[in-house]
Amino acid sequence: MPGCYRLDLAHVQSCTVSLDRLPMNPFDYLVPIALGAVLLALCFGIYTLFRGGDFGRSWSNKAMRFRVIAQFVAILVLVGALWWKQTYG
Repeated sequence: MPGCYRLDLAHVQSCTVSLDRLPMNPFDYLVPIALGAVLLALCFGIYTLFRGGDFGRSWSNKAMRFRVIAQFVAILVLVGALWWKQTYG
């Protein structure tokens, strides 16, 4: 956590942060989920491209379309996280 350790020339002091006082930040969970969805969509799309055949023909375009949608959602989540951080600290 930023600011949890205070450093002077002679000592490093750790501070304790009570979780009861911190507001719930939904982006702590949404950002990794969104990025993971993009990663999974990309891996599945690449798999379908290399597999080829009927499976590749029917799924590769769909998988890459899903990847583009997942990237758009991930960008929206990241922008929302930046807005949340500026608004609520």
